[in-house]
Amino acid sequence: MYAGIKLFLFFLPFLLIVSPGKAQEKNSFQVEEGYVKRINGDSSNEMVLKKVLIILPESGNILQIAAFSPYNSNEATIANESPFSSTGPAFTLTVEIDRSLIQEYLNSAKTFHAHAHLTINGITKDVLIDYIPSPSGTEEKGDFNISAFIQFNSCDYNPCEAGNEKLYLIQIKNAVVNRI
Repeated sequence: MYAGIKLFLFFLPFLLIVSPGKAQEKNSFQVEEGYVKRINGDSSNEMVLKKVLIILPESGNILQIAAFSPYNSNEATIANESPFSSTGPAFTLTVEIDRSLIQEYLNSAKTFHAHAHLTINGITKDVLIDYIPSPSGTEEKGDFNISAFIQFNSCDYNPCEAGNEKLYLIQIKNAVVNRI
């Protein structure tokens, strides 16, 4: 599994450079936006994740998500306190999915719960992910879009003092799943 993540990370920059466009019909990858919400007690702040890429190989059931360039639309200081690295992907996530189950419940707005591997700053931890597949307009070919919600604690990926933990929620809404 770890070797697969390393291979994915190696090829990901090439995929983004070679095909930066948005139209899948032209064999390019569609890049989406996502959001990271930092929850600290009663307050929360949101950062935008630019360049969220979701890939599902034609053969296999491992969905891969990578995001780049987190920045805060409200406060510059939040970006400085981010658990994400300033170089390379902000995070990568791999999750095993069941394609036939997704196709069966594609129009139902069913929420799937799964264990995934989230890598931030070179540290991989198991997390829970909730995801909702939705029709893409070409579902007869097995295509679908996805919304995903991933929750993690910043102390799992960065050293922090007791009582200084921050809860983060990564949210991706109705993103295109790129097939390779």
